[in-house]
Amino acid sequence: MRCLAFLVPAAVALVGCAKAQDLIVPGVRATCAGVGFPAIRVEVRRDDGRPIAAGATLIVTDGNFKQTTVETWSALTLEAADNRTGTYTVEVSKPFYNAVQIDRVSVPGGPCGAYHTVTVPITLEALPTAPQIRSVSVAQPGVGLDAGFHNQYTVWVDATPGADTSVTWSLSDPRVATIDQAGFLTAKCRTTDDILVIATSKQDPARRGTGRLGVFGNVCP
Repeated sequence: MRCLAFLVPAAVALVGCAKAQDLIVPGVRATCAGVGFPAIRVEVRRDDGRPIAAGATLIVTDGNFKQTTVETWSALTLEAADNRTGTYTVEVSKPFYNAVQIDRVSVPGGPCGAYHTVTVPITLEALPTAPQIRSVSVAQPGVGLDAGFHNQYTVWVDATPGADTSVTWSLSDPRVATIDQAGFLTAKCRTTDDILVIATSKQDPARRGTGRLGVFGNVCP
């Protein structure tokens, strides 16, 4: 919970709040805290409990407000609607799964925004025609890297039980960096454009995930 401080003579009263803004109360001026948090956090699992947020799309709507989240830093969660109160329709979709929609998800709040994050658990059911390898997603530890420095990349593979979830790591421009088959990358030199860090399913090479990398330092020969 974020706090709102009312500045009054000889006392400071604290009230939970969220957004960075001035709040005018008769006879008092107060400032809302500036640190934000998502109003909606969706936990996405399949029917066996495995987290499968990577590769999914979250859409939240409230009247004229609409936000789509397609990137994830987590195998479990997708987030949207920073600090915003409202009554939302929450929809999650993912290739090879039936989409799920939940209506009237209420996020309570006050003059400064949402009081807290509302967590919405969602279970996706695979389509009968779903392939064994459904998605490959690369968790990106950061876009920019100095030459000589390292990043450890992580991959999430959504697959049926018993399928081969191993991947082959590669780079769209091998001049820029090296990457081993555990996803450990070492930057070497800089090019004009970012390159792709690619994880390709060994069982189904048509399924792959990508992350971006930009390197600072000397230009590649």
